[in-house]
Amino acid sequence: MSDSSWPRGERLRFPPVPVRERSLSPRLLAAAEPILAVAGIGAWYYRANNDGGGELWWSAQTRVIHGVADDSRPELASAIDFYLP
Repeated sequence: MSDSSWPRGERLRFPPVPVRERSLSPRLLAAAEPILAVAGIGAWYYRANNDGGGELWWSAQTRVIHGVADDSRPELASAIDFYLP
């Protein structure tokens, strides 16, 4: 919609939506698996720990795309090697 289509050319101001960090739960990630498989795309998620390490999750489709075993749990450093030359 153009500005001129609003009364007196003014837009309504909506209050900002607070940004809240939400954790990806194992249940939510598992629910996404069939959608990712049908779409033929993979997904990954990395959560950093306070100690400098972190936890990396790969979808089953990401494992298929990269040709790794279903039970493979890649570390961040080796996972990056799949994406960067």
